[in-house]
Amino acid sequence: MADLNPSLRGCLICNDQMVAKLKVIKSKEGVYLFPVQKKSLMKVPAILFFTDKLLNQFNTEPEIEAQIINACSLEGVSKVVITPDAHLGYGVPIGSVISSPTHLYPTAAGYDISCSVSLFKTSLNVEDVADKRVRRKFIETIELFVPLGIGKHRVKNQKLLDRNMQMECLVHGLIPLTQKIEHFERSVLDVDVKFLDDIPAKSMLAIDELGSLGGGNHFLEMQTDQMGQIYIMIHTGSRGFGWNIADYFFKMAKELKCHKDLLAFPFESDLGKKYWNLHNMAGNFALVNHYLVSEATKLVLQNIFPSLQFEDIYTISHNLIQREFNQFIHRKGATRAFPAKLCQDTIWAKTGHPIIIPGSMYEGAAVLYAKDEAQESLYSINHGSGRRLGRKQAMRSLNQAEVNSSMNDIIQEIAGVKVPSILINTRNVPLDESRFCYKRLDDILEAVEIANLAKVDLRLYPLATIKGE
Repeated sequence: MADLNPSLRGCLICNDQMVAKLKVIKSKEGVYLFPVQKKSLMKVPAILFFTDKLLNQFNTEPEIEAQIINACSLEGVSKVVITPDAHLGYGVPIGSVISSPTHLYPTAAGYDISCSVSLFKTSLNVEDVADKRVRRKFIETIELFVPLGIGKHRVKNQKLLDRNMQMECLVHGLIPLTQKIEHFERSVLDVDVKFLDDIPAKSMLAIDELGSLGGGNHFLEMQTDQMGQIYIMIHTGSRGFGWNIADYFFKMAKELKCHKDLLAFPFESDLGKKYWNLHNMAGNFALVNHYLVSEATKLVLQNIFPSLQFEDIYTISHNLIQREFNQFIHRKGATRAFPAKLCQDTIWAKTGHPIIIPGSMYEGAAVLYAKDEAQESLYSINHGSGRRLGRKQAMRSLNQAEVNSSMNDIIQEIAGVKVPSILINTRNVPLDESRFCYKRLDDILEAVEIANLAKVDLRLYPLATIKGE
């Protein structure tokens, strides 16, 4: 889910229909209907999963109505869901779930195809890492094993794949690297090898970014639950490889005489098949990227704590198109939420798979499990807590000293242990990624539970954060 800069963008369909507030109808507690608007090109209504409080915040975003109308106006669209963390994106909101039986929408996957979150539990207790020096050593050692930021630079101890293995992974995902795939949302997305020749040149230049974290809102974070158990969460995606695939197709819009945010490829068309296969290669890239970063992180932790044990929780994506129930389900800044009845052939047959929801680097994250009612939201929920300040707005309005202080001065008491500060690898906390840029995670989780889509199982709190900037 790399959040793109949500600064104002042109309304594609309804500039003359902008209103101060969405004209929604409350269906039941936590659920609103945005009906088909007169004089619009909407083909379906939108369903919003919001509390009253979140809806009031959502209504303050300029152009959000236009972007919902765009989502509901795409050729071949069958249903549109807006998740409670939704905010302004490109073309359609970040926090959209859009289904179609016939069409693929590049804007509804976005630039960071298969941006994902991984979570694993360690045998560490909060007492082991309460000392700042221990957490600082963790941060500094990670930087020797995992490249941060944009670009394809290397770091000293990075595990590299040769070109043949890289290409194998684009086609076969995790299968060439590991048999332990039960804790991944998937092991591979289908790819026809004949489309390997269609990989954009710029994506091929970025293929060496495998095993890197990236920038923006990507992170690698040490977290604790309320009992003091230590977890590691990783947020990254398909890096420059996937970004340039998305950009390649968006640049086609001009010759197709269509705005890039309204591109709709019939799946059976030549362009549809090409997009599907390259999109899936990016999804496989993201899977392998998560695996490599997770394995590097485990190695770092074992170097610091030699007897350490790990338990993988899950890896799940939130910018991806997947074929489900005879539909193409587009989740843009939204994550899959399958309850137990849809996981009968997996290790999650009793609970449904874990749903991992990161918030800000101050408020932490949550793990949820879906309920059967998630069918109403296309078996999807929010992917995070959602931005409330755009990046440029944050840079203009936030005070660096105050933002730094919010991380440095906090003392968390976890299971009777006082932990000073949330450490970060940058000298200054990035203003555009600080806690003040995001909605309160607990408000978002409340909306999910009120709508009866999923139940919060675990709350996690940050102790040390590694950002790509």
